[in-house]
Amino acid sequence: MRVALPIPADLSHTNTALGFIDSLPQFVQSPEVLLDFRQLNFARPYATLLLAHGLRKFVRDRHALGLTTRVDLRGIRIGNLTAAVSYLGHIGFFEYVGIAFGNAPGGARGSSTYLPLTVISSTELAAVAAGRALQSLVTQRCRHLASMLFADEAEQDVVEYCFREIVRNVFEHALATECTLMAQRYGRTQVEIAIADAGVGIHATLGPVYGIVDPEGSVRAALEPGITSVTGAQTGSPWDNTGFGLYVVSRLGIAAGSFAITSSGICLSQSEHIESLKRTVMQGTAIKLLVDVENAEYFSNQLKQIVDEGDRLAARDVRARRPASLSTRRREQRL
Repeated sequence: MRVALPIPADLSHTNTALGFIDSLPQFVQSPEVLLDFRQLNFARPYATLLLAHGLRKFVRDRHALGLTTRVDLRGIRIGNLTAAVSYLGHIGFFEYVGIAFGNAPGGARGSSTYLPLTVISSTELAAVAAGRALQSLVTQRCRHLASMLFADEAEQDVVEYCFREIVRNVFEHALATECTLMAQRYGRTQVEIAIADAGVGIHATLGPVYGIVDPEGSVRAALEPGITSVTGAQTGSPWDNTGFGLYVVSRLGIAAGSFAITSSGICLSQSEHIESLKRTVMQGTAIKLLVDVENAEYFSNQLKQIVDEGDRLAARDVRARRPASLSTRRREQRL
């Protein structure tokens, strides 16, 4: 018996993507599965990236059982494809999932309005390290990605900072060797950033260090300043991990409109006045934030205020490391 799974028409809402992903495990062993993309008509980075990770695991799990997963991409809006399906094919979504259609990840050039689905691999970065710290190579790659979205150097600084703090977090904590990134500009100054990995999740690394038994507690702790799974002594390096990265980017996202993190079965979404929590089967970790570069020339001041407040909070928490590392305090990539 064939099971047809209609992809949500609107991939702009986190809960919509997670609701679909949460339905997938019951169909892993179904003899025939058809993923139906015919009604898809809208996609934004975070929900799209969540869906990509969920479908990738689903397709791979079925493949391991000797089962194939078919797709229906036909649409009614532009020729035989919807505009959204054409867009996902262009940015590398389908090839990333394991569906033979469109560009491979990284195959599209991107533009000043969007970054296509991009895979950053620590293994590939290490292969060209030539004695340089991995974090320095991450910064260089993130600078390049930021320059694709914004021509102004100060605006690049803001976006690069957010990219690098999240990507560093993947390689330093998630026990993952790659992460996937997307971004979309809205208007002149606002950009949505989405970064995901298929690592072990926050609770697996942070929970044992602090004796946190609840995944929600670990996710919330990861957003507090000075909380990190790294237990060794600080070395004095500008790249020391002091647990301020997610705290800072979450504050930046909330200030611009919203921040969300999905990890260890928890999806926590935050804005200035509203917070929501959803349970999910989604594995790995995915982060979304909105960034506003309208006042990019004052970003150093904004960053200092956030870090200084984090230092004050960390000083009252016996678990916390402080002060924040030099790399977290600096907007510029040149360290």
